[in-house]
Amino acid sequence: MKINNINNVQSAYGVYNKDKVKNASKVGPSNAKAFDIEISGIGKDYNFAMEKLKEIPEVRREKIDKISNEIANGTYTVDAKKLAKAIVSGITVDDIV
Repeated sequence: MKINNINNVQSAYGVYNKDKVKNASKVGPSNAKAFDIEISGIGKDYNFAMEKLKEIPEVRREKIDKISNEIANGTYTVDAKKLAKAIVSGITVDDIV
């Protein structure tokens, strides 16, 4: 099928959409149903936890300052056995510092 005059198609489509808008405007708020939504206790707990997590800074400034000072003073040491154990067992670096 070949459509030669696209303007006629668009005008027909526009007329069709106008009818839909007119019919839709006849539905008023009196026909609308109200919805009551209740958040479960688990959902509330999750939301509370997420809000508290947002308050915690991603960088622990005290720990960074302590390690930076130790490095600057030349007193920073790493326990080689703890480091090796952490690497093998998959423990994070925070567990050994």
